[in-house]
Amino acid sequence: MLVTVTIFNEVYERDNYNDGSIDGTGWKQIKGSMNYVATAEQGIVWGLDKLGEVWILNTGTISREIIIENETMGWIHVNDAHLV
Repeated sequence: MLVTVTIFNEVYERDNYNDGSIDGTGWKQIKGSMNYVATAEQGIVWGLDKLGEVWILNTGTISREIIIENETMGWIHVNDAHLV
């Protein structure tokens, strides 16, 4: 999985990116605005917004319930977590 942020804080995911096709086929915008993103195992994306608040986005196969309870679709806010 490959995810990036533009200078306008738009989040994009690389389409069809995998071991067999590391170049992918294009970029797909992910709803939301982040200053920084990092990918983790099994399709989890960690995001940091402009206030330093931490968010999680599941784009893969792992259950979000394993990571945080009471989530909604899309970005999940991690309560009481701030980074700089």
